[in-house]
Amino acid sequence: MRICFFIWSQEPLTEEEIEVLISELLEVESKAAEAQEALEEESLMKVEADVRKELALSLSDNELEKAVVEEMFTFKEEWEVELDELETESAYLLVYTFSIF
Repeated sequence: MRICFFIWSQEPLTEEEIEVLISELLEVESKAAEAQEALEEESLMKVEADVRKELALSLSDNELEKAVVEEMFTFKEEWEVELDELETESAYLLVYTFSIF
C-alpha cells in the first residue's frame, strides 16, 4: 500500500503523488462497491442458485443442502472480509487525502 509511504513522508506531496492517492481511493471505492453488491440479497440468491445447480450434479438431499450452506457461508465470509479490508483502506486514504488539502 503506497499510502504508508505518503503518511510517513515528511515532505509535501507532489501533484503526481496526490493523483496517485486519489486514483487509489477511487479504485478501492470501486472494489468496495463490488463487494457490497456481492453481499446484497439478490446477488446472494443468484449465487446460491448457481451453487445449488452445480452441486446437484453430484449431491442430493441432505448432502446437497449441507454443501450449499457451507459454500454460501464461505462465499459470504470471504466477501465480508474483503469489504472490511477495503473499507479500512478507504478510510485511511480518505483521511490522508483530505488532510493534505
